[in-house]
Amino acid sequence: MPIEIVAKLDRESAVYLAGEAIQCKVIVQNIGNHEESLAWGSVHVQCERIVRGNKADIPLSRKSSGEEKSKTVATTAIGHLVRYIYKLTLGVQHVKSPIKLIHVPLRIIQSDLGLTLPSSPTLVNPFISNRSVGPSIVDLAMEASDCLTAPHGVYSYNITNAFGRIANFLLNKKAYKLGEDVIGRFNFDNCGVRCLQFAVSLQSVENLVNEEWCSHTFVTTHMTEHIVCAYWTEAAIRLHIPLSATSTFYTDTVHLKWRLHFEFVTCNDFNEEVEEGLWQAPTNVNIETMAWDLDIKVFPCNPHNAALTLPSPTTPASIIV
Repeated sequence: MPIEIVAKLDRESAVYLAGEAIQCKVIVQNIGNHEESLAWGSVHVQCERIVRGNKADIPLSRKSSGEEKSKTVATTAIGHLVRYIYKLTLGVQHVKSPIKLIHVPLRIIQSDLGLTLPSSPTLVNPFISNRSVGPSIVDLAMEASDCLTAPHGVYSYNITNAFGRIANFLLNKKAYKLGEDVIGRFNFDNCGVRCLQFAVSLQSVENLVNEEWCSHTFVTTHMTEHIVCAYWTEAAIRLHIPLSATSTFYTDTVHLKWRLHFEFVTCNDFNEEVEEGLWQAPTNVNIETMAWDLDIKVFPCNPHNAALTLPSPTTPASIIV
């Protein structure tokens, strides 16, 4: 009883923006020599939430064929405390045979930008082409994201401790998209406390809403830049936000935010005089350390750009029943 079922998505990469319609082409082919029949077939989009320390896996949503992903769903997240995993499931059953399933992994990027996005029309007749007129959901969401992440001025921060100012830090913006670079500049002129070295880390922080499940906070460091700047007057940093990372999002289970984590090594009595000849660093230096966190916000990028991180295009999934 050989019947081949093939499921093929409408794009090479299975990355979608929340609110987009996921179109899947299902091909049913009899590869045998006799007439065969299928009992039934069904297609669903499922979201599975996995909470660390929670034994049960909780399916959050199930959409029938022809429905769209809601704009309020959680983004795909492979975190340490909570995971949201999406998949398209095609279930079929041959007459007098067990049920067989095809699972196609999906990545859903949240588009909660405070906008009312138009919904894609539902095709009553799948054999009639019904193309919407006007900008797509992706176009509107990316235009809003571009406005929210555009530089609107320079943010200036005076970093101080109990003995005086350590540095002045300049940041051109505090909202970014996945795949962008965080660029900042330090100025050490006219500072009463000498900064010997510093490290800046780009971090995402998971916070569980229900702290009874397990440890409620987990920090992931995506990139770190370390600079020795004892005699410098200026220093610049550039930290890349990975396209494969998860943007800022909030659900009733977990909150994920982004921040810049600073660590400074300072000295109050550092000898700044440099004599002629070969300079040698002092053997002993009295130092102090200080840490500081600066919150930033990361918005989603275009799903076609996020697909660039995939190792290979999504191949059609098939099964024989």
